[in-house]
Amino acid sequence: MLELPPDVESNLRDYAIREGVSVNELIARTFPARQASRTVPQSRPPVGDSGERRRVALHAVLALPKEEINRRNARSIAHLEAELADAVTATPAEVEAADIEWEEHKRRMNAHRAVTGERPLFADVETDLE
Repeated sequence: MLELPPDVESNLRDYAIREGVSVNELIARTFPARQASRTVPQSRPPVGDSGERRRVALHAVLALPKEEINRRNARSIAHLEAELADAVTATPAEVEAADIEWEEHKRRMNAHRAVTGERPLFADVETDLE
């Protein structure tokens, strides 16, 4: 028997309902029985398995209390609003510098993904691998 704080228990029940399973089934599915030959659990998925990483990250976010998710969204929205406000008052030189920085960022992202065997994120950017 597990003793969980009421908010954690409520989040667990809500998540199980969203998944369409019982709480016991959700726990069994999330924490499968450890195999005898495996003494140390794998802490994260293999590097090449981005789908598994996304699934693990999504489960971690869904396990957060709703207040925490809303707080994180509020910070992101505030950041984007500040960026937009800065863009409105930017000088032509600042806009050009930001455009150059953005193009360089896209090139680096594509280069990294090429090295790891993933598809490029930005089709409009040439990637120079050296």
